Amino acid sequence: MSRLVNDANSNSVDHSFMNSDLGFSHFKSLLVLRAKGTLSVNELAESLSLSVAATGRAVDKLVQLGLVDRREDTADRRVKRVSLTGEAEKELASWMGAKEDRVRDFVGSLPDPLRDRFFNVLTEVINGDYLGPADPAMTAIRSTPNTATPKGTP
Repeated sequence: MSRLVNDANSNSVDHSFMNSDLGFSHFKSLLVLRAKGTLSVNELAESLSLSVAATGRAVDKLVQLGLVDRREDTADRRVKRVSLTGEAEKELASWMGAKEDRVRDFVGSLPDPLRDRFFNVLTEVINGDYLGPADPAMTAIRSTPNTATPKGTP
């Protein structure tokens, strides 16, 4: 299993934000902002299931790295709104595209019978009641729909 995880995590494409010391909450903050757009720090904290203080610290770091813009709400100056910068959008799209390419390469390298079984099992898992409710941050990160199916599948 560790071989599969290590291979899936290797990537020849340089992504500056992924090579920085960002933690999971930083990365998920970027994904939530990509999915939902501009949010208040409180709304982001709620989406992340983190405290407002922890979310504020994560936002501070993302602002310092130039990945998030923070500004006062036009209607209420006490509220701070955060959104992705163009650099963050570009980095996320590139990173997700590279990860999708690696998965396609992996699945494409499987022998046809194994790839068909793999596709059928994944389809059953996705269509079944096994995954629980979808996380909006994770479902909205894809920039284009995947229409790839294994050979011989309608």
